[in-house]
Amino acid sequence: AGAALYNYTRQMNDAVDVIAALVGGGVLDRNPKSHVLFVECGAGWLLGLAERMDEVYEGHAPMVQPKLSRKPSEIVRDQVHCSFQNDQGCLLTYPSLSIENFLFATDYPHSEGTFPFSRQLVETMFDHVPNITEEDKAKVLGLNAVKLFGITPEMVREDTERLMARQENKTQASV
Repeated sequence: AGAALYNYTRQMNDAVDVIAALVGGGVLDRNPKSHVLFVECGAGWLLGLAERMDEVYEGHAPMVQPKLSRKPSEIVRDQVHCSFQNDQGCLLTYPSLSIENFLFATDYPHSEGTFPFSRQLVETMFDHVPNITEEDKAKVLGLNAVKLFGITPEMVREDTERLMARQENKTQASV
């Protein structure tokens, strides 16, 4: 009993473990241009993890190796990203991290994703986030992904138009 709830809830623990290893082991600190993205594990826990790593790094400093050039939370802020769909609470934490840590995802076509209600969710997603700007909303909804993957909005637009034209041609051919 409870296996599905237990399993799917703990997906974030894999990300927590990997982030702790990459930060604590100094991998991201030694490679400051590297970025990692965690998907299908939510994002509301990221700030708590960053704060806990700072607490451990400072509170147990004599035993912590390697020594990092930045606080763990700074490494997380600068190099770790998480996608989210039904975890809007993570948006409340962005002032303590960075809006660039978060990417909205629909997780289509999985049942725990937001499809077919993604547009409705996006329309209300920011209602409980005080003082979020239109620029920050745009980052979460796509510009962070564009930057992270090294593409441009124009490339996305062109690919979308090409795919839609291909789909329309298939539809017309089958009629």
